[in-house]
Amino acid sequence: MRLAMMNRRAVMGLLAGSLLPSVGIARMAQAQPHPDPMTLTIRGPGPGIRTFRQADLARLPQRRIVTTTPWHPEPTSFEGPDLDAVLGRGDGDDLDCTLIALNDYAAAVSTQFFRESNGILAIKENDAFLTLDNKGPVFVIFPFSERADLQIQAAYARCVWQLVEIEVA
Repeated sequence: MRLAMMNRRAVMGLLAGSLLPSVGIARMAQAQPHPDPMTLTIRGPGPGIRTFRQADLARLPQRRIVTTTPWHPEPTSFEGPDLDAVLGRGDGDDLDCTLIALNDYAAAVSTQFFRESNGILAIKENDAFLTLDNKGPVFVIFPFSERADLQIQAAYARCVWQLVEIEVA
């Protein structure tokens, strides 16, 4: 089992590194257990480690994006808080974040890029909570249909699904 896990991580790292070099973000996260895959953990500056379940994220101010994505060819409605609300930060801060998926895929994004791109941490798709089977508990989404400048591989690479951790620098 451990050998298979190492091989999977090695292959993902090689693929991510070769497919996304222009973004400079594809790195494998340090392997850390995810005790509850339906929990989003925030690590970094501030009040220490914080965890959110979908219900916690649903209590934050919500935004809705209706868009197509490379994975959703028809317009789809997504709902969730923005990154600043989850981090408890103001609009003026610019922090570097690493978004880490359940499978250890990682993508770097600044809070400034996230804010300027009007991204959300989607917890719902078409009014239903996301599950592990459909990219949940959290799926990073940007308004691709409204913004041609976001219809590029570098932006798609930041759409981390099964998001379980955010490391803030």
